[in-house]
Amino acid sequence: MSEASAVPGSRQRLTRDDWIAAGAALLAHVPLDRLEVERLAAELGATKGSFYWHFTNRAELIEAIADSWERDATTRVIDEVGSAPANERVSRLLHVAFGPAAEARIEWAILSSTSVAAVASVVERVHAARIGYIERLFAEQGLPRARADARARILYAAYLGYLQMAAGHGGTEASARRSRAHSGFLAELETLALAP
Repeated sequence: MSEASAVPGSRQRLTRDDWIAAGAALLAHVPLDRLEVERLAAELGATKGSFYWHFTNRAELIEAIADSWERDATTRVIDEVGSAPANERVSRLLHVAFGPAAEARIEWAILSSTSVAAVASVVERVHAARIGYIERLFAEQGLPRARADARARILYAAYLGYLQMAAGHGGTEASARRSRAHSGFLAELETLALAP
């Protein structure tokens, strides 16, 4: 079985990772329950045969998207933040986490799809890993464990609220307002997060 090329006239074939990345990117525009193999194939300029070369079914793609999201949006972020000096890690985390709206829409689409069992288990792991990591960051700054845990949960709840707001508002005027407000929001959140 041969698979379709990513670019018409090109000999480069689509990889499993190409399908996963395209599926994740499509989640910025459609909810998970509307992620369709046919639409994805059309957007990639490929055939459904190319899709089935890499995946048994749509459910396998969704599981792969969730696993990839966990690696990219949690494991890699924790590694990146962990490479910063200890006194800069909370600030670095805030600047990475409260990023572009397109990424927020993808993240929210996955977080909102816990009715899919494969996604629910990944989301549960991600929530635990993120809250645990934030708690460790605050504990490293000298906060007692109970306060570090409470502050981590508050910060993570603020993040989830931010995601919902970023994912739920469209249009250029709304985007412009969000962009202007974002820097003030992030500065205030950083001040609150770093307060003794």
